Amino acid sequence: MKPDPAEQFELLRRRYAAQIGERVAAIIASWHHLEQSQWEKAAGIETRQLAHKLAGSAAMFGFADLGAIAREIDIGLKEWLEHDQPLTEATRHYLTQQIAQLQRLAAEGKVTAILPPIATEPAPTPSAAMPAETPAPPLTPPQPVATSMPSNPAPRPTLPVVRDQNGRPHTIILVEDDQEFGNNLSQQLHLFNYDVHLIADLEGLPTLVRALNPAAIIMDVVFPNGDLAGTEAIAAIQRERTAPVPVIFLSQRDDFTARLAAVRSGGHAYFAKPVDAGRLIEALDRLTGAEENTPLRVLIVDDDPDFGQRCVHSLEAAGMYARAITDPRETLDQLQSFQPDLIILDMYMPICSGKELASVIRQQDRYVGMPIVFLSAETNRSQQQSALLLGADDFLAKPISPEDLVAAIAARAGRARYVQRFLIRDSLTGLLNHQAVESELAREFARAERLQQPLSIAIIDIDHFKRVNDTYGHVVGDQVLRSFARLLQQRLRKSDLIGRHGGEEFLVALPNTSVIEARTLIDTIRNSFAALRHYGTSGMFSVTFSAGIAGYPQHRSQIGAMQAADAALYQAKRAGRNRVVIDTTSNESTASPIVAVAEPSSPPQPHWRALIISANGIQRRSMRQALAEQGVTYQLVNDVERALAYDAPIRPNLIFVDMTQIEGTRIPNLILLREHFAPARIVTIAPTAAEPRAAATTAFGADDYLLIPPAAGTLPALLDRLSASERSML
Repeated sequence: MKPDPAEQFELLRRRYAAQIGERVAAIIASWHHLEQSQWEKAAGIETRQLAHKLAGSAAMFGFADLGAIAREIDIGLKEWLEHDQPLTEATRHYLTQQIAQLQRLAAEGKVTAILPPIATEPAPTPSAAMPAETPAPPLTPPQPVATSMPSNPAPRPTLPVVRDQNGRPHTIILVEDDQEFGNNLSQQLHLFNYDVHLIADLEGLPTLVRALNPAAIIMDVVFPNGDLAGTEAIAAIQRERTAPVPVIFLSQRDDFTARLAAVRSGGHAYFAKPVDAGRLIEALDRLTGAEENTPLRVLIVDDDPDFGQRCVHSLEAAGMYARAITDPRETLDQLQSFQPDLIILDMYMPICSGKELASVIRQQDRYVGMPIVFLSAETNRSQQQSALLLGADDFLAKPISPEDLVAAIAARAGRARYVQRFLIRDSLTGLLNHQAVESELAREFARAERLQQPLSIAIIDIDHFKRVNDTYGHVVGDQVLRSFARLLQQRLRKSDLIGRHGGEEFLVALPNTSVIEARTLIDTIRNSFAALRHYGTSGMFSVTFSAGIAGYPQHRSQIGAMQAADAALYQAKRAGRNRVVIDTTSNESTASPIVAVAEPSSPPQPHWRALIISANGIQRRSMRQALAEQGVTYQLVNDVERALAYDAPIRPNLIFVDMTQIEGTRIPNLILLREHFAPARIVTIAPTAAEPRAAATTAFGADDYLLIPPAAGTLPALLDRLSASERSML
């Protein structure tokens, strides 16, 4: 499990406290050197940099008085250094007093003993308020620490939480007395990975709602009980609940009375029958929180490592992903690999200033719109304004509280992401647009080449789409495109690349996936899309697509792979459409095109024997239930060490491992598992909120990842992908 943020902060404060004596000693030594050098500017710059760094970080770790002294030294030296005038006797005397106060604190040992012991209470549940943080007592009064620390820390305000995912399961209750309509709609919803419970009457609905706590209810209005029986039943259910359940009404009635009754009962949406499945899915996604909402990503560049880590913990406690670096020369590489939504820069760093680094970043067109926020102890308004003129978007003054930091960064990064979405996303489908998807594909291709991993590219084209527009109109055609985009997002991983390449053509890139595996996956989606029913003015209809697949390492350039996939697509079109074709120049494939209406028989599925490596009770229960439903045998161990000592007559060929045991400093565990259980498949398991981190483990040797608890259809889809990979190696 992820360490509690408050406990991490306490450990960080403790480490900072242990080092603060050295920081003070460095300032004092530098001051003495400045005096001995007869006030040389170079010595003054060194002293100011040390004081500036301490002024910016001390208050965030609870050393407010110490930070205030350092700030006075910083400001006094700044006036002298920037105006090129002799240091006045009064200023020199004042600075000498501040240095003496620092020296006195260091001699008394007060700077290393102000932190309370780390709390030993159990970490709170995610729904609980964040643990309290005790404000540091003043440093100046010479009192014993034991008498200045309260026995019970006062609670601090809870940080605003930026949530990235709604935690509810995607279980839907469908109440429909028209059995044929209900069955058809259930099948349509299942294609989009919704787990549907269909009932035909109202009698058992309250009990079922209490038992399942569904993500939403889809309800007819008219039942034999009455013309508004559906709305009356929902009103009774909503009165029982502390939090209302999202409700979508479907009905033959399209009058004001029925719609008003739906609103008064607690309904959230209303569709008149016949309803288009695509529009219904959009409403469900909106109401159940299934729309993509990934955490904000923030890069911090500050030469003070403790201050950088403090910012990281504050931002991550609020649900963001943050990364801190101390060397400005790493910034461009981090921008490409981490892809932040916002950058935080310090103004003064040894290698280059924050203003210089901002100018370097703005030199590149791709980062012109990247928000840059300065977080510095600089108080001079002209200096702050010059930083803004060089391309910064905001200026925050150190010291800053965690609450203010989170609020400022979340607001700025959130707006930037919202604007960026319009620049890189297709307005109709929400997928990456042509330029953005090809730009991202270039990065994926370079990554595949660097890591020597396969990359498959699929170009997909909706069959006879002009005929759809001509027959049913462009509004219906647009809905078909949105439904297909939604299906791709549901069936593919977030680490996969999906874009609208133009018109009715889509581009998909599948990292660490061979063309054989890609063919199986894309053909599964083809079957699902062909089964999806769309509603037009002339009735219900279905649509198919054709796809061409090529990839790396069969093609060593992005252009070559794209041209090969495009040629394979046209081969699929000429062969009759509604099929998936692999590039004929691919060394992996000698298979004939896959035809949707006459699929060749598949080789037998592998018999999976799973080993679950996790000490997390929720993960273990979810995996046991999910594997049992798929008929997969399994064993459980708590950690990698026990897994490596695991001995069984028949070795497992499928390893599910908790992400926290193989990420960060524990990446070598993944290598050990790969070597010990070869040729077993390794799948990372992680909570939904940690999907980007789970996806990153595939770059270090994991074959795939699974989010816990598994959404409907995700585990079977995963096993299908792994099975296809197994067959490709036979």
